[in-house]
Amino acid sequence: MLKRTTPIVVILLSILAPALVSSQPLQQARVVSGYGYSFRAMAPVGWRFYDEDPAVLHRLDAYFVPVIKTIPRMTPILHVTAAFPARSGVPDVRAWINGDIASIASSSPPLQLEVTELPLFPEDGAHTTYVVFDDRVRSEFHAVAYRGDAKRMFVVSLDCRDQLARDAAIPSLRELVRSLEWVDRADRR
Repeated sequence: MLKRTTPIVVILLSILAPALVSSQPLQQARVVSGYGYSFRAMAPVGWRFYDEDPAVLHRLDAYFVPVIKTIPRMTPILHVTAAFPARSGVPDVRAWINGDIASIASSSPPLQLEVTELPLFPEDGAHTTYVVFDDRVRSEFHAVAYRGDAKRMFVVSLDCRDQLARDAAIPSLRELVRSLEWVDRADRR
């Protein structure tokens, strides 16, 4: 009996040891697959994958919410999706970002939109741009990271109805952006 359980105990300890030694919770990592692509995302510390809603499970995206429950109206949500600008006839990432800004600004009813590009964070990768969208009329506050090139990129959004909660979650947005990696090479042809 001991010979059979020893390998299981060793494997469990090797998986759980970092969490036992550290006060940090285990981070969740998942592979999200879509049509011709897959990517791996790791939940930032203090966040978890949101998969409680059946509609979310059938999407080709990843959603994250804080581990600690907050007031629903103030809960920030992180969302990752893959985008393929060249397939859509968009020449580069900057044109994609400008298209997003124009699309958001023209929504109905018209927004009083403030758009700010955050300074570059070299440690997040050379091809990462952060843009903050604030609509004070509807109390919607967003930060969006665009990471990639014209062939394929990640669009990671942080959405919240409270500016302070959004601003406090930007480090988690950056942590999520740094964790993203393509699993396949299908779209690099």
